[in-house]
Amino acid sequence: MRLSSSYFVGLVLLALGLGPVLHADVITLQNGRVYEGAVLSDNADELICDTIVAGIRAQINIKKADIKTHDHKPLAPDFFTKKEPAKTTPTASGAASAPAEPAEPADKSGTRYLVLPLQGVFGEDIFPESIASALDYAAKRDSIKHIVLTIDSPGGQVWAANAILKIMEDRQDRFKFHIVVKAAISASIWVVFSCDTIHVVDAAVIGGAVPYKTNSSGSAEVDAKFASILAAKISSRAESKGYPSGLVQAMMIRSATFAAWRLYGNDKVQCGLVKPPNVPPDALVVLDTPDTILTLTHDQAIAIGVAHHMPATIQDLGAELGFNDWALYNNYGEYIVAKSTAELKQKHAKLKKVWDANLASLTRLNASAENHIGNAKSAKFYNDLIREIGAARRDYEEMRQIEKQDERVGLPRVFGSDLEYQVRLDALQNDQKRFIKEEENARRH
Repeated sequence: MRLSSSYFVGLVLLALGLGPVLHADVITLQNGRVYEGAVLSDNADELICDTIVAGIRAQINIKKADIKTHDHKPLAPDFFTKKEPAKTTPTASGAASAPAEPAEPADKSGTRYLVLPLQGVFGEDIFPESIASALDYAAKRDSIKHIVLTIDSPGGQVWAANAILKIMEDRQDRFKFHIVVKAAISASIWVVFSCDTIHVVDAAVIGGAVPYKTNSSGSAEVDAKFASILAAKISSRAESKGYPSGLVQAMMIRSATFAAWRLYGNDKVQCGLVKPPNVPPDALVVLDTPDTILTLTHDQAIAIGVAHHMPATIQDLGAELGFNDWALYNNYGEYIVAKSTAELKQKHAKLKKVWDANLASLTRLNASAENHIGNAKSAKFYNDLIREIGAARRDYEEMRQIEKQDERVGLPRVFGSDLEYQVRLDALQNDQKRFIKEEENARRH
């Protein structure tokens, strides 16, 4: 995944700074599933494994009671870095094919759905305009009542996930959204928890959404506030869809906790923010501590009632949803996503260049302000800060003007500037007020 100076929502513990690993841990579970990677921590009840799941690097918690064997073998030097060949997106029938120009079906009766594939990195391969176009198309056809998204993504840029979330929210009264998850790491959970039903394929993973940047804002307070705003927003959306309280927070904020356990004498699972002290280790389904970021496996997502097992094809999904007349309308969703990707990549590359330049200016300002807090202030620094804040505001207005060039999905909405810029400018203005107060106190004495 390529990195930029924009906010990303990254995979959990991609590097860790642990140095080279000389051997691989090969863990075979009681159900036959095999994980290969590096064990990062190991206690009496569970271990944490850095592994590749569905072609994506992720950290997963594995209970000791679920392990059948734990072996070792040499680890390939490129185990975590090798690229998997690109895969085509399954169609409703289960066959892989390139989308073609869609035609209107002769028979439009029944419970009709449209499929939207989300494959790759948000903001680089997955764009909100494609989703908006497909949903606008569906909205004009009364027989289309359901949207089925398929996702295989390591995450990506916050602006794209936020924009798609808004697009789905605006149309939630028109459609029922369902999502088929192969891998939904990081920013992918924005979309996952906006859906009415979640369906996981074998070896699926969901979670690991720690907001981070390649370069921090220069202020830990600003970065923490940004992460907190995002987590609160996605949590609210998830809970409105009936997903467990605290689940998304545990996937996005390291200090947040979440637990799920089976009640004594039956298979019913209870969820909570903390594990009750009397729950035995073999009754635990999920345990996220302040030292970990929650990532759910296929089995865990099903056990806590977040997801359902995905049948062989999307067409088979209809029976599980209770529709015996379930039918694909046509392949317009696959068509528009494939058709628009190249065009959107070029367009967003130009807009992102402006965004990166302006964001770099604010990053420098935040760092400068943070470095001067608590130190002696000078009139020159104070005057420079006022001038820089004015320049940052002019940059912001420049981006507002660029927004007008694209009426459909404007740049401040798309690139998250309404959130990110405002958080940063608020921090600078707070510093400015503190500087003024300290200057006045200095003059009095």
